[in-house]
Amino acid sequence: RLLLLTALATLAHLEVRAQGVLAVQGFGYPTGQLSAASLGMGGANAEIDPASPLNPANLGRPTRYALYLQYEPEFRRTTAGAAEFATTTIRFPGFLMSGAIGRFTLGASFSTLLDRTWSNVYTDTLVIDGSPVASTLIAGSDGAMNDARFAASYWVNPRLQVGLGVHAISGENR
Repeated sequence: RLLLLTALATLAHLEVRAQGVLAVQGFGYPTGQLSAASLGMGGANAEIDPASPLNPANLGRPTRYALYLQYEPEFRRTTAGAAEFATTTIRFPGFLMSGAIGRFTLGASFSTLLDRTWSNVYTDTLVIDGSPVASTLIAGSDGAMNDARFAASYWVNPRLQVGLGVHAISGENR
C-alpha cells in the first residue's frame, strides 16, 4: 500500500502559482535567503543547510573553515505588442564565512532580504499648450534590504547542537 501511495503521489502533481505578499506591498522582492543547494531542493533542506542563514545551530555542521559566495543572475523578458525587451539583473544574494574552534563554530553571513531593483523606460507624447511633444519617461529604484547575521553554534553531543544568531537589517532605496 505504501508503495502504491508513493507512486500515486509522485505521478499526481498540481501547478501552483503565487506571489509574495511583501512584493505586492512594495517592500521588494523576497529572495528567500536560500543557498544554491537549498534552492535546488525547493527549500526543503534550508533549516539544516549551513550556507542558508536561517538556523544558526547548523552553522557548526561543517567542522572546518568555510567560505560561501552565491551568484544569481536574473533574466527578464517583457513583451508589449510587437516589441520585446530583455534585461539581466546581477545579484550576489548570499555570502557566508565560518570557522570551527573545538566544539564552537563562529560565522558571519550577509544576504539579501528584499530586493527593490527595477527600471522602466518608455516613450510617450504629452500635449503642452495644444502641441504634442514627444518624451521619454524613466522610472526606477535601486536598492535592497540586507540581513547581516553574526552567529555561533556549539556541539553539545553528536545528536544535539545549539546556536545563537544576531541579525542586523540594513538597506536603502534610491
